[in-house]
Amino acid sequence: MVRPAGWSVNISGRGTRALFGSARQPIGVDVEPLSPEAPVWGALTPAERAVIAALPAAEQPRAFLIRWAAKEAHAKRTGLASQADPQAIETIPHSEGTIEARWRGVSRCHWREHDGAIECVALAL
Repeated sequence: MVRPAGWSVNISGRGTRALFGSARQPIGVDVEPLSPEAPVWGALTPAERAVIAALPAAEQPRAFLIRWAAKEAHAKRTGLASQADPQAIETIPHSEGTIEARWRGVSRCHWREHDGAIECVALAL
């Protein structure tokens, strides 16, 4: 991958979707198409599982994907995505569109729902 001097570049793709990010600091991005499939409970911390399990069943897949996208973007931002265990990355929502991810550092993750997908960008706090 070509990286201009002083810039960080990150790419995510899923199916026909792609998300590109660039910043003057390490950046991670992830895109996840919305799906009605049940959450992958084993990818969550116990606290995350409890919060998502308490939601109505119809809301659980979206809530899971928001946290999953934050975990993926954060792991990419650290530069250690291949070493990251999703259960070790803790996500803490702050406000609509913002979630914090913690594992080997802390990222502020900005997410949005756009065109049937969750898009997430992670930057260091």
